[in-house]
Amino acid sequence: MAARVAAETHRIRVGSGGVLLPHYSPLKVAEVFRVLGALSPGRIDLGVGRGIGAGSIEAHALAPGSPGGGDDGDFPGRLAELLAFLHGGFPEGHPYGRIQLMPTAGAPEVWLLVASPQSAELAGRLGLPVSIAHFGRPQVTRSVVEAYRTAFDRRDGSRPRVQIGVGVYCGPTDEEARRVFASQRLFRLRMGRGLLLPLPSRRPRSTACGTRWSRSPTKWPSGRGAWSATPTRCTRCSPR
Repeated sequence: MAARVAAETHRIRVGSGGVLLPHYSPLKVAEVFRVLGALSPGRIDLGVGRGIGAGSIEAHALAPGSPGGGDDGDFPGRLAELLAFLHGGFPEGHPYGRIQLMPTAGAPEVWLLVASPQSAELAGRLGLPVSIAHFGRPQVTRSVVEAYRTAFDRRDGSRPRVQIGVGVYCGPTDEEARRVFASQRLFRLRMGRGLLLPLPSRRPRSTACGTRWSRSPTKWPSGRGAWSATPTRCTRCSPR
């Protein structure tokens, strides 16, 4: 997607949002984004995260040869490898220090995608900019920003940079936008129960998969409510 967007544009920056590093080889990620950077000089950003983003079976299938099948326990080490492949910096005698990536130019800027103070502190110690998943855990955004700024390493003169990721749901009318939002709420509810199913229908009173739609008392900054979805018992989308 990043390659296509960059090919169709000329000035905007294009980035990944993002590469879940526990699933991929740092060397491969560095090679792919160096190529993107060479094709669109100065316009490519590499967003990386430590989340698994899948169940244990899917995680193992994505990284069958890695210890833990994509476990994020070694994320700091993988991130350090990625940065070293992109910008150099392997210690003397490190076996990977002899690897020469092609192309030699085009290293992207790396952003760390964070949703916890611990990940924010890691980004701060490495002097990396961060993109915060406010759409996923808005209640921790302030503490994440504070942890990042406190831990930030300013020795090379750089300054902390924070990007906030918010969820935006659009439609030709307010009512249609609420219906789109309601589908996303039901999707996240199912995902929280371990049910990785397609995005549900956005029809306001869908009966598919035993779903009931109703008006929610939840109020957002606009002061308006939203549609909410309550799944009923269903062999395809509800736990037994």
